[in-house]
Amino acid sequence: MANYRAIASGNWSNGATWAGGSVPPNGEGHNIYSNNLTVTIDTNVDVALITNAAITASFVGGGTSASHGGVFNISSATPTTLVANITGGANIAAGASVLNYSASAPATLAVTGNLTGASNTNGAFGCNAINLSGSGTLNFNGNLTAGGTGGGAANAIQVSGTGSLVVQSANIITQGSFATIASSSAIHMSGAGSVTLNNSSLTASNSYPAVNTTAGTVTAINCVFTASTAGAAFSSTVGGNRLSGSFIAASNGMQPINAARWFLNTEPSNAYIQHALDGLNANSFRRYYTADNGLGQASPTDVRSGVSYASGNLTGRLTVPARGSVALSVNYGPSMPFTATRSGTTATATLAYGYPLVVGDQITVTGASNSEWNSTYTIASVVSGTSVTFVVPATHIATAGAGALMQTTGTAVLDPAAVASAVWGAASRTITGGLVDTATTLTNSPDVPTESEIAAAVRTELDSSSTKLANLDASISSRLAGSAYTPPANSDISAIKSKTDNIPASPAAVSDIPTAAQISAAVEGSLLNEADGQAVLNAIVTAIGNTNLSEVSLVAAVRADLERTGGKMDSIPTTAAPTAAQNATAVWGAATKEITGGTVTNLTNAPASVTPTDIWSYNARTLTSASGPTAVQIRQEMDSNSTQLSAIKAKTDNLPADPADQSLLEAAIAGVTAPTAGQVASQVRTELSSELAKVAALNTERLANVATTAIVGNLIAQANS
Repeated sequence: MANYRAIASGNWSNGATWAGGSVPPNGEGHNIYSNNLTVTIDTNVDVALITNAAITASFVGGGTSASHGGVFNISSATPTTLVANITGGANIAAGASVLNYSASAPATLAVTGNLTGASNTNGAFGCNAINLSGSGTLNFNGNLTAGGTGGGAANAIQVSGTGSLVVQSANIITQGSFATIASSSAIHMSGAGSVTLNNSSLTASNSYPAVNTTAGTVTAINCVFTASTAGAAFSSTVGGNRLSGSFIAASNGMQPINAARWFLNTEPSNAYIQHALDGLNANSFRRYYTADNGLGQASPTDVRSGVSYASGNLTGRLTVPARGSVALSVNYGPSMPFTATRSGTTATATLAYGYPLVVGDQITVTGASNSEWNSTYTIASVVSGTSVTFVVPATHIATAGAGALMQTTGTAVLDPAAVASAVWGAASRTITGGLVDTATTLTNSPDVPTESEIAAAVRTELDSSSTKLANLDASISSRLAGSAYTPPANSDISAIKSKTDNIPASPAAVSDIPTAAQISAAVEGSLLNEADGQAVLNAIVTAIGNTNLSEVSLVAAVRADLERTGGKMDSIPTTAAPTAAQNATAVWGAATKEITGGTVTNLTNAPASVTPTDIWSYNARTLTSASGPTAVQIRQEMDSNSTQLSAIKAKTDNLPADPADQSLLEAAIAGVTAPTAGQVASQVRTELSSELAKVAALNTERLANVATTAIVGNLIAQANS
């Protein structure tokens, strides 16, 4: 916490207003002094204290004192919040204020803190904490105290304009003795504005009120007005004020409200009016409660339904059952204080208030200081509406003692027969919990058959109504006799097994067996598209779907047909086609290996590029002279004596302007891959195209004699038979 003082009139937010050029920061609990200057608050403020009092102390920015006087002004809609305690300084000119709020509507300022006016013994001087001089709204939350003794006006808040003051939950008090009521009140309203007090306490001191008005209107909601023995808590010379809450007169009868006329607000809450009872004893008074509060009043929910009370403003809502419907020994009705004395075995009780007891009523006594009286008794006689007798043991103490309470019980007696009739006469008698003990005899209980009885009943029902059971009972002799059965011969079974052994584990369905047309189409397609005899053979076998057919038979049949129609079988090479490895060896073994396309991924035995590291890592690096030849000398020597330079230039002239580096060359070489077997076969097929052309040139007559796939199929079938 530190002290700040103004050194020039100006805006709060301007550093030039303050000593040292430092604007007081918010939220750090600093004390702010006007120092007899005018400070315009133009921003929200949160400090510990704002005052125009004088002080001797150390200040931020230098200096050891602040003069009394000056003012803090708020004249616009900014700021909207002010957090600070505001205290008026002594010896200020009459009518002065620490804070002057002159903003026009609809501007609103929320002030949080405690406000204290100040004055001294000089009757011309005094200082208000806040003056509401504009038409804006001032919302205040805190405590309001009128200042010192004597002097001029020292209000906590003065309302001199047409604005609105709204006070929340404040203690509003006046203290000391001033020249006039207007000077002494914590809130003084002289303008045509309005004041609203919510949940606040107004306390008079000496002969001066906490709130005084000579103009405008006051609305007080749920407040407490407490008079002193010398004056009222609220004083007004104008009408139209509306007040609610509790109004407490002083012990000498001084009333809390001093006004020619005022209205009780329409929303009193927890309110009462307290009047002195005799004017002598401060604790001797009577309170009168409003109907809509709970102070000293019974809640309608606790009062018997239909009972009117509180001067007819409240009606009970508690429904109480008739005593006859409450079981005997169950407490019923009010708990009534009483006193009792014993004579022999007769006790005579006097009730605090009347209750309609009758002979035979059962009562329960509790709370008696002589505890042997706390028991249950039966009314023997009714002496009056407030007196009854009952029988007690002769050993009881003569009186019940203090604190005895009497309460009646219900009178209903349950008839066991009626109860039993009601229970067993119920349409549904379901036990939903607990245990049912075993009973020797259960009246009207159903008979439970034994196991043998149930079995016999079931058999009887099946015998008379079920044909299935009759079939089960048929004699074995009525079925097929063993002598009429001839078992199959074992040889026949073996023959069947030898055939089924040849059936595949998962034989094809009939719909999966190819037709003759499908076989012919498959063979023909193989002959037309395949140059490999083995592939033709495999296609035929696949088309037929008979894995048991001998390949030798197929080969013989095909060869015979081919030799008959032109000897094509003889033109098929006898050696196998070269493998991929053999092809690769032949390709890379060729004298000329020119790559006409693709990318070479890796080039084996390619010369490595020479780097500076290679040169300087060489074992011998000998200079032949102390100073090497110059570049000019080297060029002249090479021009005149070397034929190699011309040869090198001739080579480099053929290089492209932007040659690829070694890594690109290596990548290109690595991208070249050996041809696949399929690519080799395709190339071979191309080379054989000339031979195939000769076959295509065969005359029509010879082609007509070439066997069809159907003929081939017949030959195969004959060879296999």
